[in-house]
Amino acid sequence: MQHRVLLVDDEPKITRALSRLLRSDDLTIFQADSGAAGLRILDAEPIDLVISDHRMPEMTGAEFLAEVSDRYPNTIRLMLSGQADMDAVIDAVNRGSIAKFLTKPWSNEVLRETVRESLAQVVDGRTDEDTGWLTRSAFLELMNQQASSSAISVVVADIRNASQLVALRDGQEKKRIYTAIQRLFVDALSNIVVPLASIDRGLIALASNDPEIALKLKELSRALDTPVSIDGSMVQLDMTFGVAKHGHGEVSSPIQRAQIAVASTRPGDDAVIEYTRGMRSELIHLHSLERDLTAAVGNGEFFLELQPQVDTQSMAIAGGEALIRWQHPKHGLISPLQFIDMAERNGVIEDIGIWVIEQGLTLLEAVAEIAITPATISINLSPRQIANAISSGRWLHLLQDFHEHSPALISSLELEITESTAMHDIRHASDVIREVKALGVRVSLDDFGTGHSSIGQLAQLDIDSLKIDRSLIRHAHRDYRSETLFRHTVMLATELGLETIAEGIENPTQIELCKSLGVTKLQGFGLFKPMPVHEFCYQLEQLDHHD
Repeated sequence: MQHRVLLVDDEPKITRALSRLLRSDDLTIFQADSGAAGLRILDAEPIDLVISDHRMPEMTGAEFLAEVSDRYPNTIRLMLSGQADMDAVIDAVNRGSIAKFLTKPWSNEVLRETVRESLAQVVDGRTDEDTGWLTRSAFLELMNQQASSSAISVVVADIRNASQLVALRDGQEKKRIYTAIQRLFVDALSNIVVPLASIDRGLIALASNDPEIALKLKELSRALDTPVSIDGSMVQLDMTFGVAKHGHGEVSSPIQRAQIAVASTRPGDDAVIEYTRGMRSELIHLHSLERDLTAAVGNGEFFLELQPQVDTQSMAIAGGEALIRWQHPKHGLISPLQFIDMAERNGVIEDIGIWVIEQGLTLLEAVAEIAITPATISINLSPRQIANAISSGRWLHLLQDFHEHSPALISSLELEITESTAMHDIRHASDVIREVKALGVRVSLDDFGTGHSSIGQLAQLDIDSLKIDRSLIRHAHRDYRSETLFRHTVMLATELGLETIAEGIENPTQIELCKSLGVTKLQGFGLFKPMPVHEFCYQLEQLDHHD
């Protein structure tokens, strides 16, 4: 492992001399002539150790290293100083800004040995080699030292898309990403008494004695709704947080309780969860459900309901969205909000997705036999199904086989892809959509209005319809700004030649608004609730008999 060392001194001859001395130890050397220049390098590069002179204009070495301590607490900090600067050195040591100091003039052997000993901390189990953060054991040791003197809270953050962030990046690019993530926490939180640690894949821990830690984490979570700049590109961080206080008398450690809290977060819930008693038993229940989920498809425990979609002008049923339900043999009906995310995490979503598409294709055939007027059947695709579509998409092979046998019928199938999934990797999403549409399948962009897509990005997707999220119409009938946003969304879709489907329709006022704006289809409890497949088919039969 080649370590990276930053030398900071306003005299170039000093940094050159130190560089010549240390390069023989197979180190990557960076040089800066001021504290400000040093901070710019630290912002851009993952640095293991900093050596700084004390006497520099504008920002002294003590001030510079104190800033490094705040921003990059895992970077080892050494100071060069003369005897006249000992008061500043002692103060920096007491405040924890520096690990060691070296006097001028220095001894080459002493300096090299000090650097070697300091960098040994990176490889002797205290620092994770990939991230540059503390290891779990080092974190626990430091946390226990701090807890003896003050009440602290332990935070565990789960970067759910961690593997996607570092995929196809080399070691130094990965380190720059980890450095940027560390900076987010340092900027957002105060009183961090134990710096970031890598405790498991995608899991970060830190400790703080800030009494407002949960509030500040919520502010950070809201800020992460907007993509952040990491390693020169805009990245969407999917992060949730668990918080546990270090209290005496608890059987489990605070880091374990914080992990339980973060594991209890669910899509749509608050991204910051504080540990409470009873959370452990709830998590055990969820793990039990997760085990049962793997066998649910084979046991025939899933069934479909359909929520009708209504043509805005005729107000007749024009299609339906297939919604999966799980009838657990012991716990009864389990909400999709509870098990879909679970299935996505453990990979069972692949088998569930195959089952849903098989049922959907069977339903297409059944509807074709009873309905005079064509009715569209919509099926949701999960992020994992999209990600694996080209390489190992069994569901795509199912559609290809169905297309060979029923090329006319497959045009009544519509696949829904959420806006956030499409925008995560728009190039890949475009490729998948192209494959699907080549089979005659329609594609809808679901949950539009909840993500961060631009008009330019939307134009890149060869979709047929835009499904406008319920959040855009919820207050449109009584709030001018909401109505304006909804109206312009419909106008945008129409200009792009897309059909529009308004979700969450609850009352006649919303229906009239959608009619006046030319929305194509409506869906919501104000029209029809999800219903069993046989009832949906009955509604279609009644509609045709009535006609």
